Amino acid sequence: MGKLNVDGTEIQVLQIEEGDYISLTDMVRKIDNGSALIEKWLRNKNTIEFLGIWEEMYNTDFNVTAYEEIMLEAGLNRFIMSVKQWVSRTNSKGIVAKAGRYGGTYAYKDIAFEFASWVSPQSHQPPLQVGVCKRPPKGPLILARLKGGCRKLFYWLPLKSGSFTIFFS
Repeated sequence: MGKLNVDGTEIQVLQIEEGDYISLTDMVRKIDNGSALIEKWLRNKNTIEFLGIWEEMYNTDFNVTAYEEIMLEAGLNRFIMSVKQWVSRTNSKGIVAKAGRYGGTYAYKDIAFEFASWVSPQSHQPPLQVGVCKRPPKGPLILARLKGGCRKLFYWLPLKSGSFTIFFS
């Protein structure tokens, strides 16, 4: 288990299979009613859509039928979704709820960064470049060299139209 220190807040990082999962619980620990933010985030239709796209890309066991049913419910005032419900209904691997020591909600780093930008927009730097390309890159990460020798990572996500949108990380 590793730890990140972000602005004086210690955030646990678990190694699950071959991925780093970052504690969303630790990310909101110093915010009033912070634990409620995770469930509020999961109620958001855009969040469900993002999680579904991520799972379709990286999880061959993802239950797409259950996801589509959830998307029909998402956005309604009565819609409620917990991490455990999401995982049990969709066989999700990108976000997990752990009990006991080091318990809490953990998400794969891509998902954790998305959550961080939802909780605190200032944690998400504005994109340097956003574009659409015709052919996908060789992997989900693109390393770009910027002016002054700086290097930045970009993420891409496939769209149903066949093009690919590049997001700044």
